[in-house]
Amino acid sequence: MKKIISILLLICICVSLFGCRAEKSGTADTDVSDIVESSANKTNNTDEAIVIRYNMGSAEGSTLDIGARYMGELLDEWTDGRITVEVYNSNALGSDRELIEALALGDLEMANIATGTVCNFSEAFKPLDLPYVVKDRETAYKVLDGEEGREVLDTLEASNIKGLSFWELGWRVLYNNIKEINTPADMKDVKIRTMENDIYLNLFNGIGAYAIAMSVSELYTALQQGTVNACENPIGAPYEGGYYEVVPYVSVTNHVYCACVSMISMDFWNSLSADDQELIVKADAMARDYCRNFCAEQEGEYYQKWIDAGGTVTYVDTDLWAEECSFVVDSYADEIDMDFVAALRGEK
Repeated sequence: MKKIISILLLICICVSLFGCRAEKSGTADTDVSDIVESSANKTNNTDEAIVIRYNMGSAEGSTLDIGARYMGELLDEWTDGRITVEVYNSNALGSDRELIEALALGDLEMANIATGTVCNFSEAFKPLDLPYVVKDRETAYKVLDGEEGREVLDTLEASNIKGLSFWELGWRVLYNNIKEINTPADMKDVKIRTMENDIYLNLFNGIGAYAIAMSVSELYTALQQGTVNACENPIGAPYEGGYYEVVPYVSVTNHVYCACVSMISMDFWNSLSADDQELIVKADAMARDYCRNFCAEQEGEYYQKWIDAGGTVTYVDTDLWAEECSFVVDSYADEIDMDFVAALRGEK
């Protein structure tokens, strides 16, 4: 009874959060109760338990964590506990790159990783990490949930991984423990941690900073020890991870929309029945929408929480930043799909 009450409460929360966007989501326009009933009717008549280990780099309480736990609640309810999801935070099972490699090898069932690392395995994801390409969420959702987004996700199959959908962590912003950052010129000689991604390295080196590629699992300690004195990430994960203790200054640059990829090992996927595959796809889509709406709702609150914790939040001129960072897109024009870039910009 407690489990039923719990899932009903979660469903109510989910409906209230993304009801206003339901017509545009592609999956949320179907009544949730109908999905539950339909999925339950299609569940295999087998007692074999399935455990999905779902790992991510962000901390407990982040939007990815909350979305993954919601997905687990759905699957648990629909299958009477036959399919369960074990959520691992803060790269508990390995760095982002190691997690993707584990998926490819069939050593891990699921992971949710930012495109900045995923593009090391498929260059089709690169446009998503170019600065100031994505300008608003609604355009991003339309593209990523549509045919163009599916084509990009399908490129992961070459690495023995199935891309399920695009989740999000929000807009990437800057953090540092030196000074208030207002303009790109203020980044001169600042040691900043970036993902293992040449776009981010070129971006920050190009505006005068000293960019150092590093796993997020090493970042907090590196900031404490002064190996780096700045980083960039959406606000949710750093706040939940207590980063205001080591990098109190935040500059709201919104330089990249941080899309994340919900992925499943192809070996594990192929071991599932068609009914179980459908259950996972449906639960993932609902969790994706839940994650996105939670993220959008919480972003402003996180900035206030940062201030309340003693940090400083500076809202910069993003038009100036976009102009100063435009060289990055130009430098990749010959090696990326510029039609995809145009779609993300809302130009087609």
